[in-house]
Amino acid sequence: DRARGGDAAFQKYQKDAALGIVFSLDAFFKSDSSAKGLKREEVDTLVRAIDSWVEMFPREKETPQFLARAAGLLVTHGRMDEARPRLAALVERHPGSKEGLDAATTLLKDAEARAAWDEVRLLSERYLANKPLMAQDKKGQLRSQLEAVASRAKFKEVKEIEGGQNFAAAAQRYEGLASEAKDAEVRFKSLNNAAVNYAKAGDAENEMRVYSKILSARPGDAHARGAILGRANGAFLQGDYAGAARIWEFYWTSVEKNVPSMKGAAQAEAAGALRAAALLRRAIGDSEAAQGDFRRIVAASNGGVAPARDAAEEFLIQTAHRLRKEGSATEAIRAYQRYLQAFPKGTHALSAMLHAALLYQGLEEHEKAQSYLTQTIRSVRGLGGKASVEQLGFAARARLILLQPLEQAYEKQKLHLPEKQLKADIKSKLAALDRLNKGYIEVIEFGEGRWALEAFLRMAMAYKNFAEMLEGAPIPQEYGPEEKAKFAAQIREIARPVHLKVAETLENALRKGEQIQVADPVMARIWILSTLSSARTDRLPLHQEAEWGDGSDWLMGGNPPGAAVADARARLGKNEKDAGAWLAIGNHHFFEGKRELARIFYLRALEKDPKHETARNNLAVLDGMEGDVAAAFAGFRAVLSWDEFATQPKKNLARLQMASGLWRHASLAWRQLEVRSPKDPEVRRGMGLSYLATGRTMQAKAYLDAITSGGGVNAKFAEAVWK
Repeated sequence: DRARGGDAAFQKYQKDAALGIVFSLDAFFKSDSSAKGLKREEVDTLVRAIDSWVEMFPREKETPQFLARAAGLLVTHGRMDEARPRLAALVERHPGSKEGLDAATTLLKDAEARAAWDEVRLLSERYLANKPLMAQDKKGQLRSQLEAVASRAKFKEVKEIEGGQNFAAAAQRYEGLASEAKDAEVRFKSLNNAAVNYAKAGDAENEMRVYSKILSARPGDAHARGAILGRANGAFLQGDYAGAARIWEFYWTSVEKNVPSMKGAAQAEAAGALRAAALLRRAIGDSEAAQGDFRRIVAASNGGVAPARDAAEEFLIQTAHRLRKEGSATEAIRAYQRYLQAFPKGTHALSAMLHAALLYQGLEEHEKAQSYLTQTIRSVRGLGGKASVEQLGFAARARLILLQPLEQAYEKQKLHLPEKQLKADIKSKLAALDRLNKGYIEVIEFGEGRWALEAFLRMAMAYKNFAEMLEGAPIPQEYGPEEKAKFAAQIREIARPVHLKVAETLENALRKGEQIQVADPVMARIWILSTLSSARTDRLPLHQEAEWGDGSDWLMGGNPPGAAVADARARLGKNEKDAGAWLAIGNHHFFEGKRELARIFYLRALEKDPKHETARNNLAVLDGMEGDVAAAFAGFRAVLSWDEFATQPKKNLARLQMASGLWRHASLAWRQLEVRSPKDPEVRRGMGLSYLATGRTMQAKAYLDAITSGGGVNAKFAEAVWK
């Protein structure tokens, strides 16, 4: 009573007494063996004592601590419904205390545990607006939690919109939440869900835009990467090549700034996407866009992106080749020089050196041309035994080009009178021929078949030039008839071994070409010249050339109807490893005349099945039609190494062998085909021509009808033989 009456001393006694009771009860329950599981009435006793003290002393500094203790007892003993208003009151009355902060945290966790999202959002908003409470949150942990909770609550709301099938609205809400959410996980999930919902709503443009955002922030995100590349692949399989190229380029744009820091596989995938876009655009004739893509590849390569290096190399050398073919000599030279600056070693570098030399030669810049030619030869010789056949070919060709001034000087050398001068001219001509032959032998010693044959051919033609010049040598007019006859006989005697050297050289060339089976127009010319310069009866001068036509007679698999193409695209949508489907679409494009597209699909078929005979055969046909007879020859032989009884590749091989003067090999191939298809008109014609070319006229006569029915020069020759 005296305390209530305002007696300060008694008020202090009252406070200390009440505080003592609380401490005593608390200490008793903590020390008692039953403190681990207090009974309900014990908890109630302690809570009532705390309430009494708080009622008497609501503004004391210990008040928040006791309020927190009472609420904590209720929470610990599963009485959250009773604790909840106490915690709320603690936050409301003492927001600037540690206990108020802890109470706010507990209430937030409780609301989340009950999935009371409206309450969670309300608490978050209320607490974030409570300045004393936020001031107590020194480390910002509660603020982060509140912001995350608010974001998650909004995420749940948008999820409900999505569940109602309103995908367009959900996508927009998700994207908005992604931009405003403070929680990183919510931001990422919202952005990803926005893309998914745009896709469900059929809004591909916004879907791709959002996935691009994701990749800009997280370039390694598998879902976004898969979604974009999946769309590109889907467009490609459905025949939307422009769309596929656009999406592949879009993928590169999305990750471009992060590509240098990506790991190997991801870098390769990104560079591969841009390369695919460039190649596809080139195949469909969009050259300007393709050039732009390739330039970006070069920039990436220069920026240290290793997987872009090969594509950049390919682009630079092809750009130089294109400029050369277009007749832009100076621009082509600059392009080759840019290539050599970026890629000074390798097969393409040798090609660049050689073609730069040829261009300089055409511009009458002979010193610069010679410098590049000698550099080509020196580079190949520096490789030693590691040089490839193709690299050896560049060196051999360079050496042949360096011989051109000698060849021109040799051809210009004439024989003059008087007799003393004539003898000096013959001696000089022989010396020049010897120098030429040494150069040709160097070419042959490089060991590359095609240019070795060219060297043999030029050597034979040099001998022929000399022999013909000797036979036409001037005879001194002052000589009498007897002296003139004697002089002419002496000249013929000198010319006779030279003529023999012509035949011998051509024979060596023919033997070498047959040995290594060079399929090349040069080989055909050597065969013709050999037959004309030889008295042998086992060789007749037939005309040869590969008649490719539209390629359909060489192709395997035929022209698939539209339904089959649609079926192939559908099959690839389910199984991209279906090599037959890739082949069918490739053949479809082949018959459309879109050869670069056909090549892409044949190569895809071979990726899935490296020994796919039809795809390999058809790729070889493309090579041959584009002038690379050696590659076509290698392709047909590869198929036959997998299946020696494959008919079409065998027929194709025989055609090339026949066109190249490899009559002995062609004869064997046609004979093997004749056993299987004795009534095939082309097989019979090939067999007959092979017999005729090798001088077996009696055997050839049995095929006269097949030879003559084919028409052309060879048919007329055959008719003349048996006329």
